[in-house]
Amino acid sequence: MNILMYVDASERSKKAIKFISNIIKNLEDKKLYLIHVLPGIPEFYFGWKLDKERDRKYIEKIKAQQEKAYNEVVNTIQEVLNRIGIKAEKFIVKEGHKGEEILKEANKGYDFLVISSKNDISKFIVTNSNIPVLIFKGSTKLKKVLFCTDGSEHAENAIKFGGELIKNLKVKATVLSVSSSALILKKLRAMGLSEEMVKDLANKMKEFPKPEKKYLEKGRKILKNMGIDAKTKLLDGDPAVEILKEAKNYDLVVIGCTGVGGVKEFFIGSTTMEMIKSHKNSILVVK
Repeated sequence: MNILMYVDASERSKKAIKFISNIIKNLEDKKLYLIHVLPGIPEFYFGWKLDKERDRKYIEKIKAQQEKAYNEVVNTIQEVLNRIGIKAEKFIVKEGHKGEEILKEANKGYDFLVISSKNDISKFIVTNSNIPVLIFKGSTKLKKVLFCTDGSEHAENAIKFGGELIKNLKVKATVLSVSSSALILKKLRAMGLSEEMVKDLANKMKEFPKPEKKYLEKGRKILKNMGIDAKTKLLDGDPAVEILKEAKNYDLVVIGCTGVGGVKEFFIGSTTMEMIKSHKNSILVVK
């Protein structure tokens, strides 16, 4: 498995390396590649061309700052790698827009991408990435993992991929699904449906088996076939709200991308985007 990880000299990046080392230490044939993106010289600057000597000095100054930043990142990250005993195959350095350069490299045949960036970059990368993305959020512990499913192909892919990552680890796994029946009834009330009609509909809904139970059982069996003994949990309400509440108790949340429209960001799914924005712990997003 080829893993690409964005790093810088920040404390968050150091913690991210420790976190990912806990995941990949027992993986077979894993190769870790590190990438750092230096800020480039603004393109508009080259349109001025007012003073060649001044331009030369300015570019030299930028290059010196870039080299200093590069050396700081390499030295910081190598120290962390040595301390925890893992090896990086290569340290890749790019120049330009962080998100765009990370994605260009990620699309060269890696199996998944690890980032520890802020929300704006995380959303950009998850929206445009062709491979699974693990967003590190701060805590290095990995004892409890939550797998979210809505029965979609994306959700099953997420369970399979996440299961492969943790199958050799001593973690507690839970498969979660959220029924939207309560949310439907709430919307019907808001539309002006009488309370009597809403209650009647609610009683009729109880007569039908909830498909989410099948989703949970299928997810549990997928993990069971990998040697992971997972619990299941069914909640009712708004998926984004309920998953966020439940996810507070877990170190890693594994979630798929659900397509609901033609705008590219919407292919990620509103629940997944809300998780990226609001959840405090790490998230693995699988397409």
